[in-house]
Amino acid sequence: QFGYEKGDANNVRALLEQMADIDNRRAAMVCTLVALRSAQDPEPLVAVGRVVGQIAREPVGSNGFGFDSVMFIPEFGQTFAQLPIEVKNAHSHRGRATAAMVALMRERWL
Repeated sequence: QFGYEKGDANNVRALLEQMADIDNRRAAMVCTLVALRSAQDPEPLVAVGRVVGQIAREPVGSNGFGFDSVMFIPEFGQTFAQLPIEVKNAHSHRGRATAAMVALMRERWL
């Protein structure tokens, strides 16, 4: 078997091991949402949310999932996993994509 059993903790462990000797730890999380009114909709709505940070040297924090514990956000001076859930959700790549999609839906569909 190659690698680790799949799961958040093992994925974080694998990432940190692979980046152990890398000094440039800049990273981005990206979420792309697509909405269609129907299968025949000629123009889907596309919203992208992006957040730039750095991969921490070790996991910190217990809120969130996935890579939240190693995604350090300089704007907040913390990893996503250290932030209150409301702050994380508002500023994450998913939160930004969702806000952008809601704005597009209101602008074009309502």
